Amino acid sequence: MLSDLEGEAAWLLRDFDLRKPPGARAVVQRHLGPGALRTAGNLVGADAKLLPDLHGRTLIFVRSKLEPAAFRWAVLHEVAEWHLQRVGYRGENVELAAELLTAALVVPRESYKVALRLHGEEWEQLALGFATTQTCIALRHGEVTGEPLAVVAPLTVRVRGEEWAWPDERELRRVARAGRPGPP
Repeated sequence: MLSDLEGEAAWLLRDFDLRKPPGARAVVQRHLGPGALRTAGNLVGADAKLLPDLHGRTLIFVRSKLEPAAFRWAVLHEVAEWHLQRVGYRGENVELAAELLTAALVVPRESYKVALRLHGEEWEQLALGFATTQTCIALRHGEVTGEPLAVVAPLTVRVRGEEWAWPDERELRRVARAGRPGPP
């Protein structure tokens, strides 16, 4: 994986005032140019796609009528994929690298630290402020603070933060169903 996805995100966001999370449209315009973001009524199998136009310019097509958080994630995910292609990333899991870079674009490290000091761990409020989901906020919390945490979803279990001796996935799911708090 890229040694510093946080650094890559900081570079992509370098011209923005991070006291307020930048809009996806502004990030696309800054890096891909005016008119590079297009809406499409129906994209098969995706909320957004990178496609070249007839002049070789990269465009991002995004499904119309997405909720704001889904729109922002989908567009910034395509920016992340475009950037990884541009820098020649050829790691074994490009999609995971793109997901991690997207999270760092949606919730920039320094912006999150400031928001955390101002609002505490009110993940619902933080999610609203960053126009994202509480799951994204929870995962970024682990990435930014190093606090070990696990997000248990129906299809996946994702862990973030410093190394922790997590139980196996089956046990994590049992604990999540029981509603007990995680490790101290």
